[in-house]
Amino acid sequence: LVLLHDSIPLDAATSARERTTAFYSGDVWKLAACLHNERPDLRMVTVPTAPTGLTLVAGFREGGSDFGSRFDGLVDKYGALSFGDYVTHPEWMPARIANNERAVADWIVQNR
Repeated sequence: LVLLHDSIPLDAATSARERTTAFYSGDVWKLAACLHNERPDLRMVTVPTAPTGLTLVAGFREGGSDFGSRFDGLVDKYGALSFGDYVTHPEWMPARIANNERAVADWIVQNR
């Protein structure tokens, strides 16, 4: 199980690649989008935790052997995304579950 924090961007300024604000989440959300779209074999869900979300990813051992060979192209493709892309394409992101202990524990048990 891999956890990605800062996977729900709040706005363009705080989720940019370069830090320009006191509060900053960066562009980790782009990795969540990349894995969700390019590795359909993975099981993913995002928990809307404060302040900028937590994404759970399971299934890395099961495949995706060509993913590394596509690394540079994927960095170019997903690195170019903007906050506007996030807003207009929510389907590019993993589904969300409730931010409570039961929902998270159930998801983890079901996706070991």
